[in-house]
Amino acid sequence: MSIYCDDESFAAKVLKSTTPVLVFFTAEWCGPCKAIAPRLHMLEDFYIARLELCIVDVDISQSIVAQYSILAMPTVILFKDGNIITRIEGADVEKIKSTLAANL
Repeated sequence: MSIYCDDESFAAKVLKSTTPVLVFFTAEWCGPCKAIAPRLHMLEDFYIARLELCIVDVDISQSIVAQYSILAMPTVILFKDGNIITRIEGADVEKIKSTLAANL
């Protein structure tokens, strides 16, 4: 089940998580984000118990956006043990799938 993170909950839900977390930086107005969201939820279901999907609204969580220099959307960042494993900008679901397969 997806979790929603904001500036206040990001550290607890992502950086301190014992499960790898795929952070999806999105916005209500982002067309490509809406296009890949269902595919990300399918990946989350496929990797159930091995992956969390954290959704960050860039319009609400501006501190996180600045901290991770989110300049393009969609952007996904895979965190494992609080560390960035990889960062993917754009709606490249195949690249996200291969990254997850290699790291989970």
